Amino acid sequence: MEGCAPLCVAFAATDQLVDMIYTWDFGDGNTGEGWTAAHCYTEGGDHDVTLTVTDDTGCSGSSVQPDLVHVWPQPTAVFTVSATTVTTEHATIQFTDQSTDAVQWVWHFGDAAGSFATEPSPAFTFTEVGCFTVSLVTASDQGCTATDSTEICVEDPYAVYVPNAFTPNGDDINDVFGLMGSVRVPHDYQLLIFDRWGRELWGSSVPYQTWDGAGTPEGVYIWKLMMRDTDGKLHEHLGHVALIR
Repeated sequence: MEGCAPLCVAFAATDQLVDMIYTWDFGDGNTGEGWTAAHCYTEGGDHDVTLTVTDDTGCSGSSVQPDLVHVWPQPTAVFTVSATTVTTEHATIQFTDQSTDAVQWVWHFGDAAGSFATEPSPAFTFTEVGCFTVSLVTASDQGCTATDSTEICVEDPYAVYVPNAFTPNGDDINDVFGLMGSVRVPHDYQLLIFDRWGRELWGSSVPYQTWDGAGTPEGVYIWKLMMRDTDGKLHEHLGHVALIR
């Protein structure tokens, strides 16, 4: 019998005798007991299977079936990508295959059009904003398969929105000051709040964390934003926000 790893095989002795102990050696370092036994092979190659029968006096006999099980090794499915997050302006991703024992490749790019490729290391241009699961299925000469996947996210070009006022009065409407941006995960980020004399009141390096204005009187405050976008470009912004109670 033969098949791709993991190959699970059920064994049974020809005769079931009372008061006999049945011991199996599956040929890959594993053993089992019982008139019937099952074992899953995970390593490729030929495996001898030995059945030993022992009676209640300790006498035993063995039967060996040479190369009874042949296991085809699985290929691996491994790949790298040129980037995992891109903008629509630079949305072409190079996928580089690093699989082993593969002779066939099928890529699925996870977009609405169902795009796919069958070459080892394709490049693909995403045309939609969103996150997409890209998967690779490889196959060996014997038809054994393996799968790997990763997520690619596509963003709009750099943009940021900062409100000019907020009202931290507990009504759940504009209770905090923060910004919204197109960059999902900035490489660098810092948002600072200053009073009119330039004293720093609050700061955060956690992307898109908000300021609740706690302990700060009503007034106009200065904010400063530094953010490095998906393409590695540094952006700096300065503005004012009114805290209204």
